[in-house]
Amino acid sequence: MAKFGYVKIVSGQAARRIGRFIGWDEKGVKAKVAFGYDTDILPYTNYHFFSVNSITNNITKQDLVDRYFELSQALKAIDLRAHPKIKKYTAEHTSIITECNLVRHLLQVFFDLKNLTLKNKEKNITLLTNTSNIMWINEFALELEIRGFQVGILNHEIIKDNFNDELKYALEVCDHYIFIEEYNHQELKYIKENLSSVYQSLTVVVETAVDEDYENGYLYFDEPFTDRFEQSLRRLVERLESPETYSQI
Repeated sequence: MAKFGYVKIVSGQAARRIGRFIGWDEKGVKAKVAFGYDTDILPYTNYHFFSVNSITNNITKQDLVDRYFELSQALKAIDLRAHPKIKKYTAEHTSIITECNLVRHLLQVFFDLKNLTLKNKEKNITLLTNTSNIMWINEFALELEIRGFQVGILNHEIIKDNFNDELKYALEVCDHYIFIEEYNHQELKYIKENLSSVYQSLTVVVETAVDEDYENGYLYFDEPFTDRFEQSLRRLVERLESPETYSQI
């Protein structure tokens, strides 16, 4: 039986939605699930009631990435007034926005650097980024996890005040560091100077194919699921699995 907290809907028309189990109906039979936070200021109720058999606390990173993609696509369609059912500025539109914010927060929690430990240092990766393209970052991180690595995301735009402390922690628990887009050269220099083993690796994901130099650790990635993305991913995994055989930046 599901407990209070974050849940996934597993059946019915709302299947795959992510929400918060926050209470019961008046009869204490059905679960009250909110698709947003209490801090969301809305002119209507943003919750629904579900059978306890149709919700679960078992939420995976894959669930979150998939749902984030669905919500993003829906929001794009609504913005272009091309969604078959939902119109712009309606309650349904706002509900999708609040659920999207909830999923975005959960992804930050799942990919928090503090989830990494020394026990798996040789498989731990820190992704350092300033980018706001969260969907691409999460998909990229998930692809690495599917291949047996553990990923922590260090986003300068989100963790501003404690970034230096997080960077030091990354050096303690990770053997691999990947800078993604618009990287800070000072941070890149800092990581480079503190690599202490041939079994550690440093990689930079560059913005254009012209800048690629994969033998020296500069890789270009296209959108996920493209041939170019898969090719670059294979090259990256080879570097991560055998860093001592490759040139480092």
